[in-house]
Amino acid sequence: MAKKLAKLTRETKKAKLLRLLDEHGGRVSLAEAAKRLYGRSGELEQLQVIRVLNAYRAKDTKFNTIRVRRKHIVQVKTVAAGEE
Repeated sequence: MAKKLAKLTRETKKAKLLRLLDEHGGRVSLAEAAKRLYGRSGELEQLQVIRVLNAYRAKDTKFNTIRVRRKHIVQVKTVAAGEE
């Protein structure tokens, strides 16, 4: 029964990415994210992270401000017109 309960409380990739961004102040390297999600930080795992982010962006509005820039996942802060 303990195994069944552990499976139910496993953290999803989406939750891991959001928590990782929150822990690192909105900027985390692709290698670190790949290591956390897939256990390795190679080029293929980094491409998988980029594909997962693109898929989440298409379905979930929380990911609209999350982009990949210079091998880092960043949370873009937008400034509305007239606010500076």
